[in-house]
Amino acid sequence: MATPRMERFKEYRKSMIKEDSAVLVKTDEEEKKSSSNRYETTSTLPMDEVMQAVTQEDREAVFVEKEKKRRVLRYIIPIAVVVVLVVGIVLFAVLVWR
Repeated sequence: MATPRMERFKEYRKSMIKEDSAVLVKTDEEEKKSSSNRYETTSTLPMDEVMQAVTQEDREAVFVEKEKKRRVLRYIIPIAVVVVLVVGIVLFAVLVWR
């Protein structure tokens, strides 16, 4: 008859325990370090840090918008000047040869 599952597990555990095997139990000092580190850390951010991040994102968005406007103006102003000059030359030519 087959051995029950509990007996097989007990045999398996006994076979895993040997004299030269590595010890997986933590020492008291390691346990204290891990427990103290666990409680000193938190998974939430302070409210000031969150608010600074939000205001920083707002400032970055404003900066990006200003840069877009500057870039557009950098191209539009010279193009507008050239168009006005061309229109002026055409009007001058029409008036002169009339």
